[in-house]
Amino acid sequence: MRRLPARGTDRAHAERFRALALGAADTLAIVRPDGRLTWLSPSAEGLLGRRPDALAGRDLLDLVHDDDREGTEAALRELSGRPSGSATITARLAHLDGTWIDVEAAASNLLGEPGVDGLALTIRDVRERVALEHQLTHQVFHDSLTGLANRALLLDRVAHAMARAERLDRPLSLVVADVDDLRLVNDAIGHKAGDELLAAVAGRIAGSVRAVDTVARLGSDVFAVVLEDTTAAGAERVVAKLTDLMRAPFVVAGEEIPVSLSYGLAEHRHGAEAEDLVRDAETATHAAKAAGKDRLKVFQPHLAAEVKARMQLVADLAKALEAGQGGPLRFVYQPIVELASGDITGVEALVRWDHPERGPIPPTEFIPLAEHSGLIVELGRQALQQATRQAAAWQPTEPGGRPLTVSVNLSARQLEHPGLVDEVAKALAGSGLDPRRLVLEITETLLASDADAAAAQLERLKKLDVRVAIDDFGTGYSALSYLQAFPVDVLKVDKTFVDTIAVAAAESAVGRAIVQLGQTLNLVTVAEGIEHTEQLDALRTLGCAFGQGYLFAKPLPPEQVTELLAAQA
Repeated sequence: MRRLPARGTDRAHAERFRALALGAADTLAIVRPDGRLTWLSPSAEGLLGRRPDALAGRDLLDLVHDDDREGTEAALRELSGRPSGSATITARLAHLDGTWIDVEAAASNLLGEPGVDGLALTIRDVRERVALEHQLTHQVFHDSLTGLANRALLLDRVAHAMARAERLDRPLSLVVADVDDLRLVNDAIGHKAGDELLAAVAGRIAGSVRAVDTVARLGSDVFAVVLEDTTAAGAERVVAKLTDLMRAPFVVAGEEIPVSLSYGLAEHRHGAEAEDLVRDAETATHAAKAAGKDRLKVFQPHLAAEVKARMQLVADLAKALEAGQGGPLRFVYQPIVELASGDITGVEALVRWDHPERGPIPPTEFIPLAEHSGLIVELGRQALQQATRQAAAWQPTEPGGRPLTVSVNLSARQLEHPGLVDEVAKALAGSGLDPRRLVLEITETLLASDADAAAAQLERLKKLDVRVAIDDFGTGYSALSYLQAFPVDVLKVDKTFVDTIAVAAAESAVGRAIVQLGQTLNLVTVAEGIEHTEQLDALRTLGCAFGQGYLFAKPLPPEQVTELLAAQA
C-alpha cells in the first residue's frame, strides 16, 4: 500500500524533469555509470543529427572522440562514486554528418533519485567559444603577419625539443636568420611593402624545412628554425639551401627586391636552457652581421664575449657623443692641395675617438658600429657643426684670400635621414660659413642602393648651394649614368687606383680613365692617398687638379692646420 504513492511520486519527478528538458535550449541526457544512455531530450537531434530514440540504449563513449574518451570515462566513473556530486565534462561528440561537435556537459549524480536514477548531463554546444579560444591562443603564440610561431611559442618548443634530445641522446640545432638591411627596403618601398616582403621571406623559409621543424618569427626581421635530430653539419646544409632559395629576387609592389640573410647557428649543449640556445644562435647571428652580412656563423663561446664587447663599445660611443666637444671624440683635418702649386685649398674633416680605457679606436672599427646602431646620425650632425665652425674660423688666415673648402662625409643613414637638409642648413647658419665652401662626400655604393631617393635628397641639399663629391669612385658600382643623373661637383679618385697610377699602363688604366672622365664631365678631380712623388708627377701629367695624402700631410688637429695656412700665406 505504501508503494503506490511512491510510484506516483516517481512519475511526478519524471514528468517534471521531462518538462524542464523539453523547455531547455541545451540537450539533457540521462546516462548510467557504465556510459549507457537511457534518455535524451528532443534537442539532441539538433545537436548530433540523431533522433533521441536512436541514441537511447547506446554507449555514450561510442560518440566521444578517441582523444577525449579516457577523460570522459574517468569523469563518469569518479562522479558515480560521489552521491549528489557534480562535475563539468568537455569533449567532442560525433555528429551524424561525420563532424565533431565541441560540447561542455554539466553532470550531476542523481543515482537513486526518483524518476531519474542516473547521471544527469546538461550538454551545451560550445563550438563558437572553443573556436574563439583557439583563435585567441593562436594570436598569443603566433605572429600576426606571417602566421609563424612567435618567441613565446618558440621557447616552449625549444624547451620540449631539448628535453627529448637529452632523454634520447639525439642532436638538436637552432638557426636564427636576420634579414639584411630591411630598413633600407622599408625606406625605399614603404613599410606596407616591407611587410609583404617579410611574409614572402617567411614563406620561403617555412617551405624549405621539414614539417616537423618549427619556424618562428622572433622580431621584426628575425626568424628562427628549430631542427630536431640535426647536427650542426646538417643545419649548415639547411642554411646553404636557404641561401640558394633567397638568391632569387622577391617581387613586391611591382619591383624586384634582392634579399640576403645573416645566419647564426647554435647546437644544443647538455644542461642548457631554452633561452640559452636561442641566445647563442642570436649571438652567432650578430657576429655574422658584423662580419659583413649574407653569411653563416656557428656559435662559439668566444663570440659571446665579442658581441658583448661590441655592445659595450656602442654604449661607450653613445656616451662620447653625449660629451660633445672636449670629450673623447675629436676632429682632425687632412689638407687638400692644388697639385700644380702645392697650395692648400681645402681640408677633409675626419673623426677620431680616444677611448678612456682602450686608447685610440680606429675609425674602421667604430664607424661601422655607429652606422649599424644608428649613432652615425648624431655623429654626422656633430661633424657638420664642428667642421663648418672650424672652416669659418680659418677664413681670416686663408692664403691670398683664397676660399678654403671643408669636406664632410655623409653615411647612408644620414643621407636617408629626413632631417639632414635642415641639419646642414642649421650648421651653415650657426657657423656663418659660405655654403659654397662646404663639400658633402658620399660613396657611389650609397647612390646605387636607392638612386631615386638619393637623387631627391641631393637636389634638396644642392638648393643650399653646397657642393657634392663622390668619394672612393671606382670601387663600387661605377657607372657614367650616376655622374650624369646626380648633381655632382667633385670626383675623388680612390687610393687603390692612385697606388698604381705611376706604374705600367695596364695596371694604372682605371685610375687614368677616372681622371680623364672627370675632365670630360667638367668635374673637379681629387686624388686620395698620394704618398710618393712619382704618383704626384703622374697625376700632374694627367691633369688631376687636386690631391691629398701623407706626401703633403696626415690628418692634423685644427691648430696645426692653422700653422700650415699661416706658413703658406
